[in-house]
Amino acid sequence: VVVEKPDGKVTYANKRAIELHGVNPCGVELNKHPANLKILTLDGKVCPTEELYSYRALFKEETLRNSTIIIEQPTGKQFIVVVSAKPLYNKGGEVNAAVVIFENVTSHVRTQNALMESEERLKMAQKIAHVGSWEYYVKEDRAIWSEELFLIFGLKPQRYGLNTSEYLARIYPEDREAINKSMEQMLFREGLPSKARFDYRIIHEDGSVHNIHSERMVREVGEDKKPTRIVGIEQDITERKQTEQKLEQYAKNLEQLVEERTKQLKDAERLAAIGQTAGMNGH
Repeated sequence: VVVEKPDGKVTYANKRAIELHGVNPCGVELNKHPANLKILTLDGKVCPTEELYSYRALFKEETLRNSTIIIEQPTGKQFIVVVSAKPLYNKGGEVNAAVVIFENVTSHVRTQNALMESEERLKMAQKIAHVGSWEYYVKEDRAIWSEELFLIFGLKPQRYGLNTSEYLARIYPEDREAINKSMEQMLFREGLPSKARFDYRIIHEDGSVHNIHSERMVREVGEDKKPTRIVGIEQDITERKQTEQKLEQYAKNLEQLVEERTKQLKDAERLAAIGQTAGMNGH
């Protein structure tokens, strides 16, 4: 907590404010950027006067709320701070001071930034591997999908993923029964984690067919031991399947070619033997 007068001088600072600034701001004209106290914007630039502390509260007679700045102590240590200020009026209704509140949000912001970086790395990893993740809440029939999973299904990312009926409509008809059996085995198996893995095909809105590899696990169960939350990943393996099919076709063609060549060699050997026998008989 800091109290600043209209002349820009600080007349009061509590213990926490002094610790945060690294110096006692009392008597200091904050708007003049003293050498031992540096105020910066979030991108590291010197904070403009109109954004300093209680400027607006003092001179524009309005409350300053949640202005985020960086305080750099003389030691070079920095803190990210949210500042709010409220003007104080004298009996004549004039502004004679401002109460400024500093909230140290450094830890919160850094944690938030680390989380965002982690999410960005996860998103990039899913994009590279063409893998999408999901969580399904059984009772609500509600699914939360990663951005990549929407793209795998040929859909635009939105808040929630497909519900059960919408998802089943995307599955290749001939694969639905096998998926149902795998899911039943997983859902009615006792104990956690109960898992299932299988391959299946989906159909995009344009009619194209894509091969998917799925790995799923029951994450939570209710008091009745029935699953309440299921998590999993879906990987688009269409290219891999196409490559496997090409290799299988190549192997079949090669096998057929070998059989034909073997037959030709046997026929040649048989004709040679017949010719040799005929020659001997003639002799």
